Amino acid sequence: MRALTFAATALIACATGAAAQDLAGHIAAGDAARCQRNAPATVTHYRQALALDSMSYIANWKASRALVDLGLGLPDNQRARRDSLYAEARMLAERAVRVNAAGADGHYMVAVAIGRVALTKGPRERVRSARVIRDEALRATELDARHDGAFHVLGRWN
Repeated sequence: MRALTFAATALIACATGAAAQDLAGHIAAGDAARCQRNAPATVTHYRQALALDSMSYIANWKASRALVDLGLGLPDNQRARRDSLYAEARMLAERAVRVNAAGADGHYMVAVAIGRVALTKGPRERVRSARVIRDEALRATELDARHDGAFHVLGRWN
């Protein structure tokens, strides 16, 4: 009986470790796919990581970035798909901020996702979005004074 209990405990520990390893493995695979500029594979790996842990800060903000990358590669005749990718990117970035409000990358990705949607809209919509974009980019620079992406967003929207 004791051997059975030990075996069951070991199996549970291995399964938990394997899930954590899979999460890290999917994130690493997503990073590698992004380096190869393979946006669809990048999104797939980060979505698999999110399926394992939907509250992973890293998986959320990186998936958001991958969705924006995928949207940037779409032609103008796929505007509806692009807008849905940007909306999902915003949702994931906002979740990343809820999980870790002290993470600069999450705030940066909120600014990027909202900015990408705003760039597809008219001047009035852009003006309405500008304050949120600015606030999120500023928050990212407060958290990481060397965040190049956040400074790029601030420069673009100034």
